[in-house]
Amino acid sequence: MSGDKIRCPCSKCKNLKFKDPHEVGYDLYAVGFVPNYYNWTSHGEPLDPSVIPQTVGSSRYVPPEMSGWGDRAEMRWEQEMVYDAYGVPMSQFNPSQPSNDPSEASTSYQPDADENPSFYQPYVDEGLAERFQDVLKAADQPVYADCEGYTQLSAVTEFMNIKAEYSLPETCTNRVLQSAGGMLPRDHTLPDSYYHMKQLMSKLGLPCVEIDACPKGCMLFWKEDETLEFCKFCGGNRYKNVPQSKKKLRQRSALSKLYYLPIAPRLQRMYASTATAKHMTWHVEHETNESMMAHPSD
Repeated sequence: MSGDKIRCPCSKCKNLKFKDPHEVGYDLYAVGFVPNYYNWTSHGEPLDPSVIPQTVGSSRYVPPEMSGWGDRAEMRWEQEMVYDAYGVPMSQFNPSQPSNDPSEASTSYQPDADENPSFYQPYVDEGLAERFQDVLKAADQPVYADCEGYTQLSAVTEFMNIKAEYSLPETCTNRVLQSAGGMLPRDHTLPDSYYHMKQLMSKLGLPCVEIDACPKGCMLFWKEDETLEFCKFCGGNRYKNVPQSKKKLRQRSALSKLYYLPIAPRLQRMYASTATAKHMTWHVEHETNESMMAHPSD
């Protein structure tokens, strides 16, 4: 608080501005609360590490036999995030150690004779097992010995959320990480830079493809046009003009870029697990009643 004013938790002010309570009420009515603000730390509530929003995945239920950590109700939130990202039982990543749980054997779907078996084959990605083990370790490894509040993955996720929510520049994020690391024991696992945080988060399978584009929106420098340096419609430059003396010292930067989030890896993960694959064909297989309002897919 600042006198009679309080921080405004609306989605526009994001707890950065102090306003009168009635103004806060108007803002909340107009634009709503800031997303994922469950633990009211900006209004005097103590920090609760267990109150952290789910930011990855959409399924809230996973059968116990499908999870290497057991019942989902007993998982920590970062373990749920790893499972949502990969969506496969742990035994698939370590075939040399088969599960002793007979229920896990039922997760291998056997298609009928009139079905196409290749459609149900699990997606195999080279290096998937190694990435999964790295993220699995980060989800279980505490930030430092005997730390009960945070694991490496949960700490990185929270720093990434803070950076995005408050639009912190990379240099500021690096300084915060280095300062926080200096206050921790020497054997801590907190990354020392934003770059290393991105390396860990990228293993969750959230790829982003950068495609150079014409500044005027005429075209994308993609596929057969990937090597072009000028727009074939307006003739505009693809790259920023760099002084001749600096051309050898730095890589050319595009004037405009498009950031594409591929949907194929997410669909492949959904089809890799029978717990989610059966829901992918719901729009085709579900029954409808002609006398009742139906789903738009009909």
